[in-house]
Amino acid sequence: MRLSIKGEDPELKEELRHAMKWFLNRLLSPKIIKNLSIFIDVKQGLYKDSRYKGSIVWRDSNHRPRSFYIDLDKDLTKTVKINVLAHECVHLKQFVEGYLKDLYKPEITKWYDSYIDSDKLSYRKHPWEIEARAVASIISKEYRKSLKGLP
Repeated sequence: MRLSIKGEDPELKEELRHAMKWFLNRLLSPKIIKNLSIFIDVKQGLYKDSRYKGSIVWRDSNHRPRSFYIDLDKDLTKTVKINVLAHECVHLKQFVEGYLKDLYKPEITKWYDSYIDSDKLSYRKHPWEIEARAVASIISKEYRKSLKGLP
């Protein structure tokens, strides 16, 4: 995996790098991880400007992409940044495995075998967001336990 992180102090960069690898190892096979290219940009004012704490977009292809940009808001606490990173990693898995696909019509998203008009559902009701919130909650708790050496 190629992983680049910009916009954060060296200590937090290392923690983000460690968390990213940990989350991906929980979510994807080593064969897929090996072929990923991920650029994380920790941006000042992302939430203030966009109302997003984080976001992910694919860079190469909407058909099982392997290259991604992830943005995180710099103003978040370290714990919240890690939680948001876990959430974006779930989206990365959804894209890589092909069950979440952004189509060329911006408001239409393919989720498994359904085509969903994102504009007709609130953000919190998008099924890929519901899944990302649930899975991210589990893996971020597991990650924090792993740092403390707990089972």
